[in-house]
Amino acid sequence: MKTKKNEKKLNPFEVHINNKKFTILGRKSKNEVGKPGIARSKSIQKRKKSLLIEYKLKDKSNKFVDRRIGEKNRAMTAEDRIIARFTASRVRDQKKMKYNLGEEEDLTHQGQTLSTIEKFEKPISDDDDDSDDEHTSGKLAAEFVEKAHFGGGVLSRAGDGESSHRDLIDKLIAESKLRKYEKKQLKQETNDLTEQLDKDWKELMPVVPTKNRGDIDDEDEPPMKKKVDKNSYDVLMRSLKFDRRGMASDKLKSEEEIAREEKKRLEKLESERLKRMKGIKDDEIIKHRSADDLDDGFDFGDDEIQPLAYDSEGKPLNCGDLVPVNEDNDANYKENEMNSEDDVDEENENSDEMSSDEELVDDIENNLDNDMSDLKEENEISDDEETKKVLIEKEKKKTTKLFTQKLKEKKLIMDEARKQLPFTFTVPESYEEFEETLENKTIAEQIVIIGRMIKVNHPSLGNDNRSNLQRFYPYLLQYLNDNSHSIDGWKILNSLSPYLYDLTQFFPEYAAKCLIEVLKEKHTDFVQSTPKQITSDMLIFLKLVPLLYPPSDYYHPVCTCAVMIACEILSLTRIKNRSDIALCLLLTTILLEYIQLSKRYIPETVNILRGFLLMATENSSVSYVQQFRPNMKMLIIQNNEIPTEWPTKLSIHEIFNERDIDNTFKLTSLYITLDLVCRFCKLCEGIPSVQEIWNPHLSIINSLRIESDKMNEQIDKTKIQLQIIDKKLEKLQTLSNKPKALRLYEPRIQKIYDGRTFKMQSKEKAERSKLQHRIKREMKSAVREIRKDNSFLSKLKYHEQTKSDMERRQKVKQIYSWGANQAQEINKMDKKNKK
Repeated sequence: MKTKKNEKKLNPFEVHINNKKFTILGRKSKNEVGKPGIARSKSIQKRKKSLLIEYKLKDKSNKFVDRRIGEKNRAMTAEDRIIARFTASRVRDQKKMKYNLGEEEDLTHQGQTLSTIEKFEKPISDDDDDSDDEHTSGKLAAEFVEKAHFGGGVLSRAGDGESSHRDLIDKLIAESKLRKYEKKQLKQETNDLTEQLDKDWKELMPVVPTKNRGDIDDEDEPPMKKKVDKNSYDVLMRSLKFDRRGMASDKLKSEEEIAREEKKRLEKLESERLKRMKGIKDDEIIKHRSADDLDDGFDFGDDEIQPLAYDSEGKPLNCGDLVPVNEDNDANYKENEMNSEDDVDEENENSDEMSSDEELVDDIENNLDNDMSDLKEENEISDDEETKKVLIEKEKKKTTKLFTQKLKEKKLIMDEARKQLPFTFTVPESYEEFEETLENKTIAEQIVIIGRMIKVNHPSLGNDNRSNLQRFYPYLLQYLNDNSHSIDGWKILNSLSPYLYDLTQFFPEYAAKCLIEVLKEKHTDFVQSTPKQITSDMLIFLKLVPLLYPPSDYYHPVCTCAVMIACEILSLTRIKNRSDIALCLLLTTILLEYIQLSKRYIPETVNILRGFLLMATENSSVSYVQQFRPNMKMLIIQNNEIPTEWPTKLSIHEIFNERDIDNTFKLTSLYITLDLVCRFCKLCEGIPSVQEIWNPHLSIINSLRIESDKMNEQIDKTKIQLQIIDKKLEKLQTLSNKPKALRLYEPRIQKIYDGRTFKMQSKEKAERSKLQHRIKREMKSAVREIRKDNSFLSKLKYHEQTKSDMERRQKVKQIYSWGANQAQEINKMDKKNKK
């Protein structure tokens, strides 16, 4: 400890005394005496440890970071750090030695270390039996060994001669072989019996019950014992051991693999169709045989052997292909199969060739006549010439009939192949080419063609398939638009939507752009049309949008645009006839599909449903809707004309029906309107003003009087749904001003702290002023510290600049001195040279 003598005495000129205005008894003050010099040196040392280091490390990327375990954890002691580092090193070494058989670890095998096994001792074999029985163990008997080995029969019988010794050795070898053979046979029989037992057990497994086997075995045991056995560890272990295990399934194929396999399948089917169209079978080997080879047993039904025929000009024909045979037939066929662009021309040529089958049959008959006459001249004809002639004629007719039948069958196969659609298509370059591809095809065939175009040109197959399908997408939309003015357009939409969905997943942004352009075009057509009425093509594309994109999003570039256009169309359309009612109901149903998940409020649907209800009632007290005139009572139903049976759903044919409105249509429309009111009301349950929205509809429904059980059931259902709503709208009200309290004459008390007076403030204002005062004080302190930091840095920079200037001056002086010395040396050399 420092004594008072060793304490450093402060210079009185370095001490600053803080004077106080007044002193308070019993209060200790910390800052009565200030030490500016000491405080300044402490601040400088502190800045040297922090600010100076940051200044030196400025603009430098290298940094030393201590990443040793436990260095940043101050709670760990030095011993704990050493243990943690040693453990980590052992784990790291263990990972490295995973496949390295080092000497540090003792590896074991079947309970024994490798060091003990490698002593080259004789291992215990599974074939060695532990049985002491001499006959089953395969070893020599003790009695035989006692006589045969030392001290036994050989020494005792030495007088018998060499032959007796040789006989003894032979007997020993024979008995040893016999015992080994018996042992081998016994082991083989045991294995056979074990395999047979396993096989029989596997066959009995499906028959033997396994669920209640434990209960049947333990029927005679007491219940307490059975309960213990069932819950024992052994029973649980066996049940887990023999439990059924899952089998590994095949690897799921990727989208690219599926597309590649589908393309290969279609290409294979197309090649087979082309072969059938040309009359060629797969792997067909054509063998020619002369027509005059009419030996007994010749079979024209043999597919492998084809008779050689000739055309009218005498050229040989291949009856399988119906084309002249030459050396280049195979090469031409391969080229035609590879060139898919010439398929149509080949089909036309083949059709022309098949049209001349009858001429070919006539030529064959003429050739057969000639062959028969030649055969007749060559053979010596006996007295029964007439009989032979008849036989020849019969054979000729039989041959012609068989050959004609074969040609007809092949012609049927070729005609069927021509009628089939091709399995591979290329994406058309223009919409006109696409229309030509679909020309004279049914709707089902057109959809099949479109599906095969997409499958063969899948984007995952590479090439230019993605750009080709992007070009193909507007063609499909235009194709749907061209067929939208009839009932076929809705059938096409139903079949084409899966393919449009797949294409949308390939390029969603481009598809969204195309659909938005179509929707804008339909909106422009509706705005410019007079009178404003809904058309079928508008509904088809509005129905297509929620099938391709999610309508539940808060904002979606396509679905939101479609909802806005549909609402505008529904609010501006004018209802005049039967089809207008059907179109409005269909559009309302489509909007219900849009908001099924988002549950948005669409006032246009509420308005149109209210208008339909007004059209079905004679109540004129209710205010009418803008789109409906007061005298517009198109859906009023007369009770004396109600049919017994009527549908509850409108057919799609109604949007193209221009007939007058009958009672069946009125009942169906009113039924659908009530159902839509019930559904929209359920979706609007979360809206605060739901009761005010649907009260007008309830008053109109209460006035409906229809003598139909089915209709009254739907009316009651809708009433119940509307009456369930019990949510009153809370109206906004202005808050009334609170009355001010009277001023009371009370003493004014001020709190005095340290001789200062404070204003009378509320608690919140006092806290705020206190925080502001503290912020102001901290701000001053921060500004003061920043100024000191800047002063420290400026001094540091000044010293660095001064040091660098001094070094520069010294270097300049040194350079000047070097120059003077060199000049002096040069002058000396010049003087010497002059002398």
